[in-house]
Amino acid sequence: MIRWMRQRPSIFYADSRECGWPMLGWLQLYDHTLDKRWLKAAREVADYFIKAIDENAEIKFSLPHGVGTFRQGYGEFIAWRALYYYYERTGARDVKKLLAEALPKVYQLTPARYAAGGWACNDLYPAWAAYQVTGEKRYLEDNYKFLRYMMQQAGGFRWGGVDMHYYLAELDKLGELQQFC
Repeated sequence: MIRWMRQRPSIFYADSRECGWPMLGWLQLYDHTLDKRWLKAAREVADYFIKAIDENAEIKFSLPHGVGTFRQGYGEFIAWRALYYYYERTGARDVKKLLAEALPKVYQLTPARYAAGGWACNDLYPAWAAYQVTGEKRYLEDNYKFLRYMMQQAGGFRWGGVDMHYYLAELDKLGELQQFC
């Protein structure tokens, strides 16, 4: 994966999903081995995200891949998860700064945005992560309406349920989850 990342021209950075999942994998490898080469590889991807993000907190790519007829974000959900995980492991101030500036722009997922696909459908991870890096509870509270909407849907959570656990666990820890059950 590292060789693929460093290959030029690189297709590794085709979209946030293509480079975010390996970044998360390297952080998991670091957790299990404490080998710093995995942190170094993850840092290269973090540096890419820091350079690629725009003022609207979007990381855009030329899509469709190989054609590049327009630029759009794709797979940002894993970029935010990997960046936050990297910050947790390293305490990197520049990554925390990026998260603190970007997550408030992407965290709110209303039913209308969900119906349109949203940036990460229903995982609510950015709301939880924004709360973690800023301490501002409004990032959790602003999604209460969306959570109520999701709880009313037949069949449970349709996508992103795993990442929703961070948000739900935080509400439970704060003693607020009961109001949704």
